[in-house]
This record gives sequence, C-alpha cells and structure tokens, in this order.
Amino acid sequence: MLGQAQERKLISADSKGMIEGVLRVADMTAGDVMIAAPRMDLIDIAAPLDEILDQVIDIAHSRYPVFEGDRENIIGVLLAKDLLKLQRAPELNLRALLRPATFVPENKRLTDLLRDFRKNRNHLAVVVDEFGRIA
Repeated sequence: MLGQAQERKLISADSKGMIEGVLRVADMTAGDVMIAAPRMDLIDIAAPLDEILDQVIDIAHSRYPVFEGDRENIIGVLLAKDLLKLQRAPELNLRALLRPATFVPENKRLTDLLRDFRKNRNHLAVVVDEFGRIA
C-alpha cells in the first residue's frame, strides 16, 4: 500500500521510508537492538579511578553499566557526567555515584521499552535472557 501511495504521489519516498521504519520498529524486541554482552563497555567498580576516567574518555559513552567481581554482576549505571562530582567532593566513592540499573527481558517489545524509557527518563537497560543471564 505504501508503494502504491508513493506511485500515486500521495506520499514522498522519504515519508514512505519513515513509515516503513515505524512499522519495522513495532515488530522489534530489545534483543533485536541490544549490544551483545561480550561487546558491552563495562566499568569494574574495583578499578582505580584513573583507569576508569581513561576508559570513559577513550570510549566516550555517556552511560556505563558497572559490575562488581563478575561481569554478570551489574550493580548499577554510571553516568559520565557524574564523575565530575568527584572533582568537587573527592571523598565520594564511585559506588555513591551509581544509579540503579534497569533489567529487561530480551523479548520485551521495543515500543514498550521506549515508552518505559520516556516515562522513567531512562536511556539504558541491561537485557537478560530467559535464564536471567546478561544477554
């Protein structure tokens, strides 16, 4: 139908592409858009602060899952901007800067996840498989 609408000049090619994109997103899940666990950029809570700062500067993400001990043990999310607080209050420790991590099943519909992100003002979720392991 979209192809016919474009042929009849009812919609432009750009509009057709956008509508097709929206329809594709409606069928996608968190598992379809996630970064696989081995490729995730994680921060080790036990790493020295200088090492963490180097990692944040080199990778240049705004948010990082933080683990303790095992990479599967995500204990929170660090926002890069929160590291600036250590400049003014060096007595703070990294753990105090962590925000709660959000965990979602890999089969969660992307439209539902995006709605949750807007509602909760969240930008990152850790995807887990049916066994509760980091996907």
